[in-house]
Amino acid sequence: MVAGKAYPVRARLSEIEDLKQIEQLVNSKIYEFMVKYSKLGRMDILTLGFLAAISEIKETHSQIDQDTLLQKLENLEGILDTTR
Repeated sequence: MVAGKAYPVRARLSEIEDLKQIEQLVNSKIYEFMVKYSKLGRMDILTLGFLAAISEIKETHSQIDQDTLLQKLENLEGILDTTR
């Protein structure tokens, strides 16, 4: 359900929780832009909402990747320290 309209989506059971979180994020961003830019048209509001949500998701994934890399480097450092 996005902006009050249902969109059927095929998903695996393992993806349902992620889709619910994405739905909440997209709808909150759309609402945020509706309040902030009340004079814009519906399509503009939807576009801004989706772009903001995608940007936030991308930033989150990037941070997770950096954290994973840092953790792996720390593990390697620990291994090197024990072999010295």
